[in-house]
Amino acid sequence: MNKKIERCLECLRKLYQGDKESSDDPEEIEARVCGDCTCPLEKGFLDSRLK
Repeated sequence: MNKKIERCLECLRKLYQGDKESSDDPEEIEARVCGDCTCPLEKGFLDSRLK
């Protein structure tokens, strides 16, 4: 489970850092994470990390 979380947090970190220059909108970042992340975690986990 830890590996899945680490990978998901890594995806979040990379996508958030990449989006900071163009957008700080959490919903847009969330959409990109949900579309790009291959980690088999529930969307609720991603939502909780972005708030």
